[in-house]
Amino acid sequence: MADVLKILKLGPITHADQAKPTGTVLFTSPLSRPNLHYQVLKKPSSNADLIDQIVKWILQNRPGSQGIIYTLSQKDTTTVAQGLVSQSKGRISTGIYHASLPDSQKHQVHTAWREGSIQVVCATTAFGMGIDAPHVRFVIHHTLPKSMEGYYQESGRAGRDGLVSDCLLFWKTTDLLRLSGMVASEIDGIPKLYSMTKYATELERCRSLLFAEYFNTSHSGSDSRHLPFSQEACGECDNCKRDVSSIKQEDLTVQALKICDVVEYVTKMGGRLTLIQLGDLVRGIGAPMPTIICNSRAKNHADGIDLQSPSDMPVPDLIGEKIRLKKEQVESLILHLLLQGYLQEQFVATAYTVNSYIKLGGKARALMMHGGPGKEMPRHLKVVMPSIMSTTTATRGAVSKPKSTHSAGSKKRKVVDDSDGSVESCTANRLVVCSDEEEDDDDDDDKDEDVDLPTGRAGAIPRHTAATRGRPPKKKTTTIEIDSDASG
Repeated sequence: MADVLKILKLGPITHADQAKPTGTVLFTSPLSRPNLHYQVLKKPSSNADLIDQIVKWILQNRPGSQGIIYTLSQKDTTTVAQGLVSQSKGRISTGIYHASLPDSQKHQVHTAWREGSIQVVCATTAFGMGIDAPHVRFVIHHTLPKSMEGYYQESGRAGRDGLVSDCLLFWKTTDLLRLSGMVASEIDGIPKLYSMTKYATELERCRSLLFAEYFNTSHSGSDSRHLPFSQEACGECDNCKRDVSSIKQEDLTVQALKICDVVEYVTKMGGRLTLIQLGDLVRGIGAPMPTIICNSRAKNHADGIDLQSPSDMPVPDLIGEKIRLKKEQVESLILHLLLQGYLQEQFVATAYTVNSYIKLGGKARALMMHGGPGKEMPRHLKVVMPSIMSTTTATRGAVSKPKSTHSAGSKKRKVVDDSDGSVESCTANRLVVCSDEEEDDDDDDDKDEDVDLPTGRAGAIPRHTAATRGRPPKKKTTTIEIDSDASG
């Protein structure tokens, strides 16, 4: 606030009933809006099941009411809009809105939506700039937003007439992987994304209080005096309404130690692990650890990186001591360790994409020093995670997709961040890249973007393989390391 007053050359803030000609009156409104009911839901495994779930929710809860569905990319707006029409059998009318549309088409969609001939607008964040529609009954986020600021603003476009409205957020762990590479080079991009992820993973605390806590800590002390933060639970969000007995606290310290041991070993041996690879590896499935290390070392060798590996380092036991949890549980644990600073992401930019790899974070050392056979872990170091006891069944009609494998010569995906804009009160500060060639479908975000080289011993570095023979020399990759210790 002090910067705003200085830049605009305004006088000091005064109360409205004591305003002076040289003073500045600050108008505020409550951060918490009781008419907005927030809910976070885990995404189904496939995009078709997700759209089916959205269709059912709209038809059961808000039939005929106007709403907005925010997607990450321009391509997603079309995919979701077509899916809504198809799976609702025409009962939900849709329009698409993003920055690359002609102004005439944007105006046509906006007008049709305001007049009620279109029920749902599937849009990127470009939709909403200066738009103040009072009749929006629901805002659905198809993917995890990049920041709490953006999410609060976009979801806040619901219920501006004061009537009860719904704000739904669908997300899954791979949303973070998709987004982190996009924001890695932005100032505060990773901390803001992690704050948003912590919001999505929270199972117990009121959503309104989470907003209040975030905005209170993200402003200076002088600013917080002028901002109305509520300290009372809303009583209407999913966490407030959740039965406390449905949440159990799980001590996963042993599993966390195993994950840290594996990450340390692979890293010191010159290997790299994505979150998905790590989750499979500690469960005893997927590519064996020597294969992962061998492939990573071959890539590093091709990039001219000389690696020295310790010869006396004990190999983690992934046969007798593998983690016996489901895939989703293990990935949630890895995500928890990432958000709490036990692990961190390492970003490697290539000509095709930005890959995210997992390495040890600042808090891992204390955990590993006190862990191990025969040692009693101090209470304050134990890794405890809340989880919801499962009472639901699989989505009707869900079909499990076979895992795709990437051959050595498979085409890599070119990642284009075609999400639009930023926060409403800000001007866009980056170039939106649009291409006639759409990026590959991101429905299956669990795919590993790295090209797997032939297997071999952990220390072996193949000079020529089917993956490299006949190709031009690879450009050296750029490594950007982000400290993910955002627990504070």
